[in-house]
This record gives sequence, structure tokens and C-alpha cells, in this order.
Amino acid sequence: MRSSLILGDCLKELKALEPESIDLVVADPPYSFHGGGGGFMAKKKIYDRIRKSFGSSFNPKRFLQEILRPQKKTNMFIYCNKALLPRYIEFAEKERLIWDCLIWHKPHPIPSVYNHFVNDIEYCVYIREKGVCFNRKLPLPYYLKVQTFNSPKFAGHPTPKPLDLMKRHVGLASRPGEIVLDPFMGSGTTGVAAVQAGRKFIGIEISPEFYMIAKKRIEDAEFQGNLENWVSKMPANSLSALGG
Repeated sequence: MRSSLILGDCLKELKALEPESIDLVVADPPYSFHGGGGGFMAKKKIYDRIRKSFGSSFNPKRFLQEILRPQKKTNMFIYCNKALLPRYIEFAEKERLIWDCLIWHKPHPIPSVYNHFVNDIEYCVYIREKGVCFNRKLPLPYYLKVQTFNSPKFAGHPTPKPLDLMKRHVGLASRPGEIVLDPFMGSGTTGVAAVQAGRKFIGIEISPEFYMIAKKRIEDAEFQGNLENWVSKMPANSLSALGG
């Protein structure tokens, strides 16, 4: 189950995807970056690279226009800041779609207080049509609107999402074998989650540096999955022989 990874601008690359081919979108578009705090300054060079790609803020209008066409039915998790949150909710209301506001709570945020509250949450809007997959037999934590996970360790990307959080999105809103799209792939966490959950994955990333990070992570996840599948199909006596 090999993933399809695309290096390019998603606003252009989305036009090349087959219409009504995607089952779930998990997106973390760039949005306004604010200075201040040691965490920002420590990663300033990488934030500057993101600015060169997208600018200092992100207008969701074109993205929403392009992201609807390849979906079978609207079914997407979109991360955003408080400034863009109303834009996505307004879109959902206008299109008469079901929506919920979710929160990723970070229990150990960077303790920088410069005349503002500690940055311990991120917003996520879940927008869907009636009839899309919404698995109803998962453990209770999948359905909590506030998801508490520590921030992943910095590994070449300034805004990685927790793998287990992405697994919950994928597990809740898609079925095994379905196609998950991340149009802002970043370091590839959504792709790893999709592969580990038995979904097909399409990722688009504009930065060559982040693309290569994602490519390696997703290929490693695919290799691990293929290896586990191969071992599970081996006869018991073969496994005993491998064990020495």
C-alpha cells in the first residue's frame, strides 16, 4: 500500500487529483505567525522558510475552493489559529455542513508569558457532510473535543502534530483502505498515521526539505507495516527457526 507523495504547491497540485477520489482530508495550513517567546526565536529560521513559501498569513478562501473538488463528500479536519477559526466556521455554516470545534491541549507548553496567555492550545475545525464515515465503536477518547497530548519533539519541522492525535482523526473519520489526503504534509505525521491504520495516503508539500523528512518517515512506516504483515503470514515452524 504505497503512499503518493507530491512535491509542490497544493493550490496547484489539488487541481490534478481525480474528482471525488478522497475520503478524508487532514490539513494543517500555515497561518499567522506571531513573534515573542523563546520557542519562536529558537525556531525562527524554519518559520522564515515557511514565510517565504506562504507569506506571513494564510487566506483560506482559495484553499477551500480547491479542497472540495477531490473529496467524495466533504470530510476534513483543519487546524487553525483563533483569527482564522471564524472563517472556517462561516464556510461550514454557509455550505450547511456539520461542524465541530476541537482543541489540542498541550499540557507542557513553553512557559513564555509576554503580555499574553500561554500558548497551550491549538484549534481544529472538523467539517463534514451527512453520510461520511464516523466510526461509532471506538474508545471514548476518540470523541473528546479536547485532546490532550504533549507536543512532539522538534525534529526538523516547527509545527509537528502528535502521531496519536492524527491516528484518532484517521480512525474516527475513515475506514481501512480509504484515501486520506494531507495537502500541507509537513514532516509527514498524518501519512504515518494513515499507513499504520491501513489507509492509503496522498501528501502534498511545498518545501523540499520537509518533503524529504516526510518521505523517509512514511517509507519507514510502510516498510515496518510490510515486515509485520510478512511475519504474520509465516508458518509457526518458520518463526521458531528464526528465533534460533
